[in-house]
Amino acid sequence: VLGQRARAASQGVGAGSAEARLSLVAKVLSAANRATRDAALTTVKEHDPEAGEAVRSLMFLFEDLPKLRSEDLRKVVSAIDTQTIALALKTASEEVKQAIFESVSSRAAETIREEQELLGPRPLSEVEAAQQTIVETVARLQEEGEITLAAGGEEEEMV
Repeated sequence: VLGQRARAASQGVGAGSAEARLSLVAKVLSAANRATRDAALTTVKEHDPEAGEAVRSLMFLFEDLPKLRSEDLRKVVSAIDTQTIALALKTASEEVKQAIFESVSSRAAETIREEQELLGPRPLSEVEAAQQTIVETVARLQEEGEITLAAGGEEEEMV
């Protein structure tokens, strides 16, 4: 159902400009769990590859954390408790883990690693909820002007 609604919005069904519709689809999919988001995004891409890529470029996902500038990622990590970060990293790619560990002090990185060791097996839904908390923190900090996200994940030139 979510995939059908996302596809309908990307194809112009409903009110608003195409950009507004794609932005809405990106916002909805960003809030969905990983399996639902991936299935819906795949459906949109199959029916309209251009719209699918446009939606994906408007989304910020947990997997996009390495695209943040180091100082911005440091702000994100410092706004979240260590247990949530450790839990979110359970299924994270090496690239995401490396970006987080490189953005914080060696002491903070060690604290996160210690917290990871203390975590036993956890339901995937808990891990995904922790990852979503991080994504929501990125969005909040961006809205507050604390960090910047360049369009499409590309770093904007600083002057």
